[in-house]
Amino acid sequence: MYDSVLLPTDGSERAIAALEHAGEEAVDTVVKRAREAGQSEIESAVVRGLPAEEITEYAERNDLDIIVLATAGRTGSAREMIGSVTETVVRRAQVPVLTVTARDQ
Repeated sequence: MYDSVLLPTDGSERAIAALEHAGEEAVDTVVKRAREAGQSEIESAVVRGLPAEEITEYAERNDLDIIVLATAGRTGSAREMIGSVTETVVRRAQVPVLTVTARDQ
């Protein structure tokens, strides 16, 4: 069983301030859903940088057990970006990476 899981999420493609706000809202939504599902030990962070690099480095810095990423979650150019981020994380991560199909909920 995995004790520490990294579940990265993205915001949208706007100006940096808007991205940070969207990122914080996305993180808050994930944390809320996890708590509603009975998960009490949750830490969250919003970081800037190249997504794949930040994800893999965050997992290493925090000694996490696994990374969970969506295979695709958006349409158009954002979908391609998310797919390439997931692919890069799968290739570079030093911990297992679980990919799942994203669904809007």
